[in-house]
Parts: sequence; C-alpha cells; structure tokens
Amino acid sequence: MLQPQVNWSLPGMPPPAWMPGPADTLVPPVDILESNNDLIYIFAIPGARPEEVRVEVNQQVLEIEGATSQLPDGHQYVYRYQEWPAGKFHRLLPLPPEIDADRAMATCNQGLLTVSFPKTARGRQVAIKVQTPAPRQGPGNPEGNQAGVPGRNPLQ
Repeated sequence: MLQPQVNWSLPGMPPPAWMPGPADTLVPPVDILESNNDLIYIFAIPGARPEEVRVEVNQQVLEIEGATSQLPDGHQYVYRYQEWPAGKFHRLLPLPPEIDADRAMATCNQGLLTVSFPKTARGRQVAIKVQTPAPRQGPGNPEGNQAGVPGRNPLQ
C-alpha cells in the first residue's frame, strides 16, 4: 500500500507543476490518491478535449498524451499574461504491481483527467479476525483439551 506523505513521489517522477519536457512537450501535474480498493491518478490538463487525449498502460507504466489549446483565434482579446500552458503534453508514470490495469477507467471533465485502477486482491489490505479454536473431541483428545493444555498437540 502506498504511504501518505506530503512530498510523496515515485522514482523518476519530476517535481510537481507544468514543466517543459523533451521537444517542448509539457508534463502535466498529477495527484495520486489511494484507498483500500483502488488507486486514482488525477492530471490537470486545462483546455484538452477528451477525444484528443490518449491513455495507455504498457508493462506497468501509465502513459498519457494529448494537447491543450488556447482560446480560439479571432476574438477581440489577446493574452496579456498566461499561466495555463498550451501545447502538447506527455507523461509516463510507473504503476505498482497491485493494480488491475485491465479494469482501469479514464474520464476527462473540466480540465481534469482521472484514471482509476482497481486493486487486485493481492494489493488490498485485509483484516483477519483472530479466533479461539473450538475444543475438538475424538481419538487422542477425548476430553476436548485446548492448545497449550496437557493432552493436546496444537499441530493436530
């Protein structure tokens, strides 16, 4: 299970915020959330249209790419200052082995790309209740003695 930390990162993960990647490709920031049942990646991609975003998993690596756009040309306004980047974006993130990539889902809504991965049973935290064994009777234990009591072998 991933551990909650303020500055949590994966090996090879660039620092948060938009930053130029190779050949003027932007690297969108991501938040990663985890519950006992799933792992969720949320990317900020303002201006990207869902049909122009590609999401793939290959060899336990999540890859997203696409493009964000500026306001359409021909408007009466021009940018005086711009913090939201426009252009191609691309990001690769390693995935933990406990996710089920075949059942992943992706949505793009209001500038956020959300990719959800359910966890496999192997990746879920499971509480196991400790029980007291019921006394067993039968050959070799006619009195139903408990483990740790003379006459009872706990390995039987």
